[in-house]
Amino acid sequence: MIEDIESPNFQALFNFKKSIKREDATKHKVATFTQVQVTYHWKNNTQIVETEARIILNHYPYSVLKLTPQDWLDADEFYLDFQTGYGDFIFDSSSDTLIIAHRENTKIGPYQVEIREI
Repeated sequence: MIEDIESPNFQALFNFKKSIKREDATKHKVATFTQVQVTYHWKNNTQIVETEARIILNHYPYSVLKLTPQDWLDADEFYLDFQTGYGDFIFDSSSDTLIIAHRENTKIGPYQVEIREI
């Protein structure tokens, strides 16, 4: 299965990647690395952390954004890899923020993650 690059989720991640402005953001042929602020909403909780994001558009079978564990944000408790085949990806062009929401029952219940470059 090959990802549909016209899908709203792929387009949201693609537009987020295009919005990266930092001169020191590493843009490899395969991946883009940049510093981000992550606001994680789950259950009745909200936490904010700064970390690194890696964006890989040609990842199989779906494009992916991966967050580096930092402080309270770890893979045991939270999702750090977001594939465009799951959940809803929205790019807010007015704030250059990628919003990823998963409303189904997951290990942390429904959640929403807001990611913006810093």
